[in-house]
Amino acid sequence: MSFTMRPKPPFDFERSAQMHSRFRNSLPDLYEDNVYMRVLRTDRKPVLVSVSSRGTIREPRLLIDTYPLLNNSEVVQLKHVLRLMFEPTFDFDRFYAIAKKDATMRTIAKKLRGLGRYARRPPLNL
Repeated sequence: MSFTMRPKPPFDFERSAQMHSRFRNSLPDLYEDNVYMRVLRTDRKPVLVSVSSRGTIREPRLLIDTYPLLNNSEVVQLKHVLRLMFEPTFDFDRFYAIAKKDATMRTIAKKLRGLGRYARRPPLNL
């Protein structure tokens, strides 16, 4: 089963996925060949989730593949957890406007532009 998500831009999937799997062979999070994988659990069963980018930093679109097939309730549960893991909740527009005024912050903001959020572990049960 596949579905898409559209995080608020700017969103750099590669940087965000790497935050979840900081170390090589970092289980249970694996980021390899531009695909982030992890087993998450719905209220009914474990689900292998594969997330890849099909967009850009300015127009992000994530493709989520799941195994096995899910019902609508399970898709809603997974979307909620993936939003917690990847989607920014921070007001980046305001941050970038403030960062422009300081040379050091401007450099840092430019290097980290699009980082969705810090690596946050999903809840054990959805």
